[in-house]
Amino acid sequence: MERMLSLPLDADGGLENSKRMTRLERRFALVSAIEMATFIIRQKGCEPQVIFDKVQVTIGRSSRNDICIGDRFASRFHAELKREGDQVFLSDACSANGTYLNGQRVSAPMSLRPGDLIRIGVTEIEYSNGEQDPLS
Repeated sequence: MERMLSLPLDADGGLENSKRMTRLERRFALVSAIEMATFIIRQKGCEPQVIFDKVQVTIGRSSRNDICIGDRFASRFHAELKREGDQVFLSDACSANGTYLNGQRVSAPMSLRPGDLIRIGVTEIEYSNGEQDPLS
């Protein structure tokens, strides 16, 4: 989707206008990249599911979570994904069995990179930035 911007021309022939456009274009590119982030949930015995990124996503067994996983090793409120600026962070919510990022137990908020794999019990959640087909 293209956005049209209308900015007033400056007395110096539009140089300042051009600088503003460049800054705005960078902001739109950053927002587009963040909005394209996805989480691919792979639960045992279920088809993969794709969830699009929000500012804050809760994960756990309870239906009150944004991502509800039917995994007996998951706590009711197990983990949280939180976007801060252009970064997405994973935190464990004091779960009984732990949250793992790329095989490492999460003990403090950890920054995610495209391709990272979150494991909660036997459920896997892959983080993607939208540059590839999420289910490939």
